[in-house]
Amino acid sequence: MLNSTLSKLKSKLSGTTSIANKAIEEVTQELNVKLESEASNNLQLQTKNAVKVATSVARNLVDLNRDGKVDKEDLRHAVEKAGFVWDRIDSDLKEALLVGGVAGMAVNTIPLLGQFAAVPTFAGATAVFFVKAKMSAISVRKIIREEKKKDIVDED
Repeated sequence: MLNSTLSKLKSKLSGTTSIANKAIEEVTQELNVKLESEASNNLQLQTKNAVKVATSVARNLVDLNRDGKVDKEDLRHAVEKAGFVWDRIDSDLKEALLVGGVAGMAVNTIPLLGQFAAVPTFAGATAVFFVKAKMSAISVRKIIREEKKKDIVDED
């Protein structure tokens, strides 16, 4: 019975689409932002991919130098062990993975439940911070477009 319940809980917590959708929903509500459908679709696809990477990385993430924290060196090793190339990973995803690593390692220290919840926590935290970074980039691009439109109108 306990194994069945834990399996159900784990599948709910670790579904790529579920984590990506929850992250996007949480960030859009927090920032009170509505995305155009194309931007929303792109963000959803990018976030799903980020969650897949984060899930793979989380399974390989350890505090290599035993300094009590997950740092860039630990993350880089986990990324490469998961089969990804560090230099080819999106810079926003790298930063989000660092934040996710901190959250995942913190949860991992809780007896019994910790190891079970560490991967979904890592993936979820990574997704939220990845979405925030991408939303910021979308906002900046939108502001730039609006400024360019103003410049064109002012010239007329």
